[in-house]
Amino acid sequence: KLTMINVWGTFCSPCINELPELSKLNAEYADRGFQVIGIPLDTISYDGSIDSAQKEKAAQIVEQVGADYTHLLPEGNLLKIAQQVIYYPTTMFVDENGNQVGDVFVGAKSKDGWAAVIEEYLK
Repeated sequence: KLTMINVWGTFCSPCINELPELSKLNAEYADRGFQVIGIPLDTISYDGSIDSAQKEKAAQIVEQVGADYTHLLPEGNLLKIAQQVIYYPTTMFVDENGNQVGDVFVGAKSKDGWAAVIEEYLK
């Protein structure tokens, strides 16, 4: 029903700090058709290829903080979306058809802050 797309960077402390909270939300709302997808944007090189060192760094962070939801590399269609991101983290929501739901959010939120947004969008 609802997917949260969180674009983050390995250099971004607020991004990394909210990853465990997003993991909790992913689990808590799963039975209501909700999921979180993370995109570590700084895994891409200037030429558009995936930077293997940054990819490994992102994977280490995900494991270290327990962000056990899906993380996708910014390739293909995701690259086009991700290239529009200027600030980290940037979060958007899409429905089951891939249509954007609500606003695009810039900056990190607390678990309760995101829960309020999710509740509103799941109505």
